[in-house]
Amino acid sequence: MKKTSIQDIAAALALSRNTVSKALSGDDIVAPETRKLVVKTALEMGYPRIKITFPENYEDTGFRQKTNSILLLCNRYPSGFWSRIIMGISDIINANRDNLMLHIVSHDEEEYCTIPSELKDSVDGVIFLSVFNKNYTDAICSCNKPVVFLDAPVDYSIYLKKGDIIVTEGYSTTKEITLKLISQGLQRLCFIGDITYCKSIRDRYDGFMAALELARIKPDRRIHFTSHTINNYYNIDEVMSAINKLDYIPDAIVCANDDIAKDVYQIFRRSNIKIPQDIAVTGFDNSEAAELLEPALTTVAVHNHTIGTRLAEALYSRFRTPDKPYEMVNISSDVMFRASSEKYMDTQKLGY
Repeated sequence: MKKTSIQDIAAALALSRNTVSKALSGDDIVAPETRKLVVKTALEMGYPRIKITFPENYEDTGFRQKTNSILLLCNRYPSGFWSRIIMGISDIINANRDNLMLHIVSHDEEEYCTIPSELKDSVDGVIFLSVFNKNYTDAICSCNKPVVFLDAPVDYSIYLKKGDIIVTEGYSTTKEITLKLISQGLQRLCFIGDITYCKSIRDRYDGFMAALELARIKPDRRIHFTSHTINNYYNIDEVMSAINKLDYIPDAIVCANDDIAKDVYQIFRRSNIKIPQDIAVTGFDNSEAAELLEPALTTVAVHNHTIGTRLAEALYSRFRTPDKPYEMVNISSDVMFRASSEKYMDTQKLGY
């Protein structure tokens, strides 16, 4: 995939390259509203290094001794889903008149534990937006900066010795979705998601299994695709590989996230398998991908902006009281039932 350049952003916004460059570097010469537009566009286009600080007009009421610099680390280019979390973080950072920087960690940087150069000198705190391998996480934490994690490995006790953890609640919402599927008479239920990758995915699977147990349905583990994959099923080939292993078409597929569900839609469309008439499908995250799918995808709405503000607030709390016990906070989520999970609904409503 071609990396986004400053010129690409400038062309998209009909601004000069110089203006975009200054906006991304945090130069006060660029008007705050223009900076907000440039940063938002850069996030959506996947620009890897951004100083996300929006200068505002204010009067100092006292002497400020120090400005903090916060570093965000993630392992993929932020989509609209992730940019809303980042903007939530930036709201808190800006309110404190501090600096916020985004760094996209490449595969090689993670593999060889290459620490961002700015972390050694100018960074006061770190927010992890992705779950990285243990060696890379240890390398970042060895710099002795306060850290906050969005999500954690399945064995999250390791992270709780290093920093605070913010997690989206997924156990009860996935359980609710699964019970709704069962209430329609669906019993052959498939799950797709790498439960070895992170706590949030494991929680969703545990909620799925709890619903089966409550309904006294014996799970068919042949159609539970939960083992580790290189891309954690964030790859249509890996999803296709799982689908190809099915001996029969299940009644429903509960996907660990909307990205997996999107690929399931595409695969079934090629095979002329109709959703939800032939099979019900659900996702998680209520991402922009879910908004574009037809029929509309049953999913779980995540409070992105709240998650972002909570991540930043946890870091500031750590600045104030560095020796307090580390915490893990669950942020609630909400099921959004839509047409994709109504296998036996009136097909006329779906336009068939």
